[in-house]
Amino acid sequence: LSRKSYQFIDTDGLRNWFDGNLDRRKRYTMLTFDDGWADNLIWATPILAERGIRAVLALNTGLVDLADKEAEPRDAANYPIVDSKQALGDSAYDRDKSSFLNPNEIRAMVDSGVWDIQAHGDSHVACYDVNFKVRGFHPEKNHWTMKYALCEPLFDGAPRAEFRSVLAAPKTRLNRQLTRMLKDASDNEERRRICNSFDNPVDVCEHSRPFKERVWDDFAHCVKSIQTFTGTPSKSFFWPWGHYSERVEKLAQDYGFEMLFTMDKGPVTAKTSPARIPRIAAPANFDKFKHQEWVFSHFAPRAVRDFFNLIRGRK
Repeated sequence: LSRKSYQFIDTDGLRNWFDGNLDRRKRYTMLTFDDGWADNLIWATPILAERGIRAVLALNTGLVDLADKEAEPRDAANYPIVDSKQALGDSAYDRDKSSFLNPNEIRAMVDSGVWDIQAHGDSHVACYDVNFKVRGFHPEKNHWTMKYALCEPLFDGAPRAEFRSVLAAPKTRLNRQLTRMLKDASDNEERRRICNSFDNPVDVCEHSRPFKERVWDDFAHCVKSIQTFTGTPSKSFFWPWGHYSERVEKLAQDYGFEMLFTMDKGPVTAKTSPARIPRIAAPANFDKFKHQEWVFSHFAPRAVRDFFNLIRGRK
């Protein structure tokens, strides 16, 4: 990106870009890291510092490791690498948060001068989406948020379906009758038939007002915690899981967030709304990264991609 003359900016820089205070003929990019993994300090920080690049950490304060608030920052020698899904599940259910940053490590990132720390919520769990699409059944198919979504212990035949962040929509649970039928079914083929024929597989169990109050409280707790850790208030919000809706978008704006970041895939252009900023997830290898940079930095290939995605009904 540096060789291609991109200038790296943080959220203040993007705010200036939206306000017309940056030369839009130049190329800008922002590096964002979600959740608050301790490896962001251990491996990313030295690389950013060496190259003089500033990045953005979207910190989910519910994942912060508070087991020992005075714990010193770790290094590669005492940071075991754990499967990310296992680590998220361990943290979400308060079994072990050691894959994530502790307060002193967050302060070390601030002191490094290369991190802009912004809000990513205080909850990182999800419930079943009301648009119920089954991918498989436990234990063959699993996901770390399933136990939370079920509101009960996992059981053989529990559906692995689409999930929705609890900050994007009211909480749900499986219909109780459906749950009983899945537990009594003899195999997954029967369970799939049951799910496909069930009229109302998901019950919404949170009314509008409690939902809004819960999300508002989540915003407040996240912002307060980040200010405690860093001394600086957060003005931008990154939706957990990339999930959002019009009502939570309005709620976030009412709370005072100036920019809202999604996981809708695309570049920021003059037509982009600060309330719906897209991001481009980095692929696993460098060749794909170079191809992705070429597609999204040029109008023609981007237009072709958008056309085919429109036909397929994808973002």
